[in-house]
Amino acid sequence: VLGLLLLIAFELSAQKNTQKGLLALKQHNYGLAQAYFYKDFKKDSLSAAFGLLNYYMSDFTAENDSAYHYLLQTNTIWSRTPDKNKASIQKRIPISDSILIELYFDLARKELNLAVTNASIQRLNQVIERYGSRMTSIDQVAAYHRDSLAYQQALSVHSAQALAAFIEQYPNAKQQDEAKAKYEYLFYTEQTEANSEPDLIRFIQQNPQSPYCFQAWKRIFTFYQAALSLPQFKNFLNNYPSAPQAILDEVWKAIYKLYMQPYSAEKLAQFKIDYPAYPFLEDLAQDGALLLKKLYPFIQHNAYGYMDANGEVVINAQYDEASPFYEGLAIASKNEKYGLINKKNEAILPFQFVEITAYSSGFLLEDSLGFYLTDFQGKKRQEEPMQWEEAQQVVQAYTEDHIATENLAPSKYQQIEKNGKFGLLQNEKKILEP
Repeated sequence: VLGLLLLIAFELSAQKNTQKGLLALKQHNYGLAQAYFYKDFKKDSLSAAFGLLNYYMSDFTAENDSAYHYLLQTNTIWSRTPDKNKASIQKRIPISDSILIELYFDLARKELNLAVTNASIQRLNQVIERYGSRMTSIDQVAAYHRDSLAYQQALSVHSAQALAAFIEQYPNAKQQDEAKAKYEYLFYTEQTEANSEPDLIRFIQQNPQSPYCFQAWKRIFTFYQAALSLPQFKNFLNNYPSAPQAILDEVWKAIYKLYMQPYSAEKLAQFKIDYPAYPFLEDLAQDGALLLKKLYPFIQHNAYGYMDANGEVVINAQYDEASPFYEGLAIASKNEKYGLINKKNEAILPFQFVEITAYSSGFLLEDSLGFYLTDFQGKKRQEEPMQWEEAQQVVQAYTEDHIATENLAPSKYQQIEKNGKFGLLQNEKKILEP
C-alpha cells in the first residue's frame, strides 16, 4: 500500500511539474519552464521530453538540434507506450500521433529556412538527412539550395578540380550539364596554358573524348600557318596524318592557295604534278575552267560584277567599280577604296588603296603614304612608298608598246542597248538580252 501511495505521489508531482512547465511556456517564462521539465525527467521522461521539445522549438530558444533530439526521444517513448496507457497520459500533456507529426513538419520547415538563410551546405545536408525521406517537398527544396550553393562555391574557385568535385559529389544536381561543360573548358585551358605544341598534343592523346580536341588541333595548325611556307604545311601533313579531316582539308587548301601565287593555268598544271594527293580534284577542275574563261564586267542595280562570254554571272554584282581582268586580276572598289581580285573573287590586295591603275607591266597603287608598283600577280615591286614623280619614272621604265590585258584584242561582240539596259550581239545574233 505504501509503495502504491508513493507511486501516485510521484505521478501527481510529475503531473504538476509538466503542467506548470507548459503553462510557463505559454506565459513566455522560458527559464521556469525549462526547470520544471528537467525536474520531471527521472519521474516522467515522456512528459519531460515533450515539454523540452516545445521549449527548444519556441522562438525564444530556437535550438533546432536540441528540439530534434527531444522530438526523437518523445517519438521513441510514445511509440513504445501501450495504447491502454496513452489516454491517461493525454490527460496530463497534449500529445498524440498527429501532434507529433505536426511538430516534426514544423521543425523541418524551421531548419530549412535557417539553412537557406545562412547559406550552409552542412545544414542543408542535415535537413535532407533528417526529413528528406518523409517529406519530398522539403527534400527537393533543400537539395536545390544545397546544389546551387555548392555550384557557386565551385565556380568561385575557378578550377577544373573544384568542378570535378562538385560533379562527383552532387550527381543529381540540375547544374550537372553546365558544370560538366565548364569543367571541360577549364580542364582544357589549364592543361594547355603554356600554348606549346607538345602540351597540345599531350592533351589530345590523353583526352580523346574532350570537346576541345578540335580546338587544340586548330591551335597546333596556327603554329605551322604562321610561317606561311609550303615546307611547314607539308610538315604538318607528315607529322599529323591522323588529325581531324577538317583540319587536314584546311592544310591542303592553305597549300593550294600559297602554291597558286601567282594564279595561272601553268601553275595549276604544275600543282597537279607536285601534289597528286590533293583531295579536292573537283575544285581543281573548276579552277582550271575558270582560269581559261574570259570575264567581263557588268552593272546591275548600280553595282558591278563579272560574267563570262555566254552572259552567265560568275561574280555577283557587288562592287562600286570594276575593271577588265589583266592577266588574271582585276581592279575593283568598295566604299571608295580599291583592291585587286582574282577570278575566284578573292581579294589579292585588300580594299585599302585610294586608287589603282593598270600600266604596261602591272598595277600602280596609291595610299595615304604614296605610290607602289606591282606586277600583274599583285606582288609589290618595292615595299617603301614613292612620290608621284618617282613612280612615273619607274612606270616609264616598264612601259611597253601596249598594255597587256586580256581585253585588248578586237572584240567579236557588239553592245546593244534597250531602255537603259545593255546586252550583246555576236555576228549580228543576240546572245545576251539587255
